[in-house]
Amino acid sequence: MKAENSKKTIQKILPFLGLVCVIVLLEIGSGGDLLQVRNVSTLVNEVFILMIGSSAMVFLMAQGNLDLSMMANMAISCVFAVKAAHVLPILALPVGVGIGVGIGLINGFIHAKCKIDSFITTIGMSFVLTGLVIVALNNQGSLPAPMEMIEWNSTELRIVILIIIGALGFWLFEYSSFGKYCKAIGSCEEAARQSGINVSKVKILSFALAGGISGFLAFFSILRTGTATSSVPTNTMFNILIAVLLGGVSITGGSTSKFRAVFIGSLTMAFLSVGMTICGIDTTIQQLIRGAIFIGIVFATYDRRGIAIIK
Repeated sequence: MKAENSKKTIQKILPFLGLVCVIVLLEIGSGGDLLQVRNVSTLVNEVFILMIGSSAMVFLMAQGNLDLSMMANMAISCVFAVKAAHVLPILALPVGVGIGVGIGLINGFIHAKCKIDSFITTIGMSFVLTGLVIVALNNQGSLPAPMEMIEWNSTELRIVILIIIGALGFWLFEYSSFGKYCKAIGSCEEAARQSGINVSKVKILSFALAGGISGFLAFFSILRTGTATSSVPTNTMFNILIAVLLGGVSITGGSTSKFRAVFIGSLTMAFLSVGMTICGIDTTIQQLIRGAIFIGIVFATYDRRGIAIIK
């Protein structure tokens, strides 16, 4: 019993220690540049994308699912949001979120009703959406947004949005029935179904939430860059996934999943990404480091007791 309690304590502390180690090592490696005031805006922008994306991803990962189409969803939502903005700028947000939710609902339906694994479903959807982005842009590569939208962007606005979404996500995941159902499905889907949980409904709503967040991020991407492009930022998707894992959520999900993983993991990945750039680490080496971290975390957290025999 003592050994088990010690193991749980270590698992809780490790994400915090990881965050502290990343900050200290990169602060030393950058010669004290990492925590300079001039880098605050860059860190906020990085944390903004990671934390908001992770706030949706954690509900899926608690179930043992993934949505690897979030960034492709963000790209197509950007395109239609910009098109709507040329009619009336304020329409960009509802159109972007609406497109995102619609795609999320399709993902959820295919996974929950057609019984296709979430990995396969969302990878396939990512390819479809990437092609649709190119078609929607008429092979132009990019579509500029109305210039007035760029004036709406500010670091202060992003901080306020982060606080609001962080608080709502924390309450929804830790205290609402929906959050508890997600963790119950991850612990044992059949047991959750037998206890009266509408598993299909919870899954579909979770994918819709991830889609809506993708559309929401699309809107803020437009505010920051002033354009919609055909390039899908796959690195961002990978960073969001690693952030949730770094925060302490197992890729197999379950009742041990905690929303604090969103805060800790997002900060860790933000400092890691910005810090490696400041230290002048080559992008290829950065990818290698991220890949090694991903493999290491999955190896350490994967629940091998839940592996099914493939016949």
